[in-house]
Amino acid sequence: YQRRVRGIAHVTHMVATTNSNSVLDSYVLVVNFVFGAGVLGIPYAISHAGMVMSGLALCIMSAMSSISMIWIVEACARAEACAQGSLQPKKDDEDDDNIPQLPNQRLEVTCETPALEPASCPDFKIRAKPVPMRDLCTIFIGPAATVGFDCSVTIFSFVSMWLYAVLFAESLGQTLPLHFLFGSMDCDYKHEIWSMSVECRYNYWSYLVLFLAMMLLISTRNMSEQILLQKSLSFLAFFCIAVMLVTLWVALGTSTHLKDSDYKASPALFDSAGFGKAFATFVFAQLAHHGIPGIIGLMAERERCHISILGGVATTFTVYLVLGLSTALFFGTDSSDGVNKVVTLNWSSYSEGAQAFHELIAYLVRLYPVVSVGAAFPLYADVLGKNWQMYKEEWKSQGNSSYLAILFRWSSMIPAFIGSALMNDASLIIAIGGLFGFAIELVLPALLQIYSIKACQARWGADMGPTPYSWHFSKPGYAWGILVFSAAAFVYALANLIMHP
Repeated sequence: YQRRVRGIAHVTHMVATTNSNSVLDSYVLVVNFVFGAGVLGIPYAISHAGMVMSGLALCIMSAMSSISMIWIVEACARAEACAQGSLQPKKDDEDDDNIPQLPNQRLEVTCETPALEPASCPDFKIRAKPVPMRDLCTIFIGPAATVGFDCSVTIFSFVSMWLYAVLFAESLGQTLPLHFLFGSMDCDYKHEIWSMSVECRYNYWSYLVLFLAMMLLISTRNMSEQILLQKSLSFLAFFCIAVMLVTLWVALGTSTHLKDSDYKASPALFDSAGFGKAFATFVFAQLAHHGIPGIIGLMAERERCHISILGGVATTFTVYLVLGLSTALFFGTDSSDGVNKVVTLNWSSYSEGAQAFHELIAYLVRLYPVVSVGAAFPLYADVLGKNWQMYKEEWKSQGNSSYLAILFRWSSMIPAFIGSALMNDASLIIAIGGLFGFAIELVLPALLQIYSIKACQARWGADMGPTPYSWHFSKPGYAWGILVFSAAAFVYALANLIMHP
């Protein structure tokens, strides 16, 4: 353990940093990290899984997600304290070779020793650049956890960016078809890519190429340089979601189709076949944990990180639940008119009001995924690129704006675009991503909380577990509870995905 701490300390610049991001800026980053695609896939999951149980499961996962995000902040604080302590030089009279060794006797001086001059007791405040989650696993858990994190975050990021590329291409392919290139056929993208017409396939691939060019350009800037872009895209996203909700509520109040004989209502309580896949979707929908150290590192007032994290998760949970229930009630589960796997595509047939008005609404809502994934995709590329940059010492020393860092961000995108060109089933992609999200969202944060507390208590005494970022749910008992829950939930989600792909 001590060797791992010293190794990380010497390659991590443990110097105080000055940052300008407000609580609002960090809140926006959390929301954009989480929102990416969850808001588009959650309605389909809720409509097929049962509205009551879906709401309960989404509430539980959102609570666990926010708790485990704060555990990562606490682990960053403990890692900085441990690394700072390992870098402090010994005094001349503290040479281990000159200390007489007494047989079967050990003298320890901790922060709890009243009669002796105590050791340097840290305040556990994050002043330097927060330690990345990968290095936290190395410090507190060990190499096996680092490998597990690398595999999980790489696959999860690939799957997430894959999904974002699919959503971008399908939304624009349906909303703004390239008739001047590929004929006059309109595409609804309700079928697999290899089951659709050649014209629709070319239309889809063309927008994938456009999205690739956009992301390559945006990803020349790191996360700290994207704040203005992230704020703008977040504002547009909330506006589009507000339009979706208002039009849904008006339609629910005026429409009579709910009483029609051919209307197929969504399950009110629970549907076993749909809930398994939906549960993995709920895990996917509230995951931003691997980006938390980077977000906290940009904050000027890090002691207020609870506001950004809890506020961000509460916002996404509320939007997910309200939008999911509203769409499930209105559209139902009919194969042709029910909730689409990309819910914004349901607005293609919106016809309320004058023609100019309903066409404007239809275009605005269907273009929402372009805004949403445009905000989230570069964040995932930035985090994954940073993770890859940690593999070699000479790579770590280069900044986030270096050509090497940009190359890593670009390289992280390639598998996503290859996958999206070959398969476009959004609900299946989300379910697969949710399986790999269990480790990042629940398992590793819980282990970090348990082992980081143990490490600090072993070094400074039994009272040195809490940090300025701790709260009621920081107790190790909650971490053990989430570990048990995550193991059972993973087995359940995997079994249901295999039985009901």
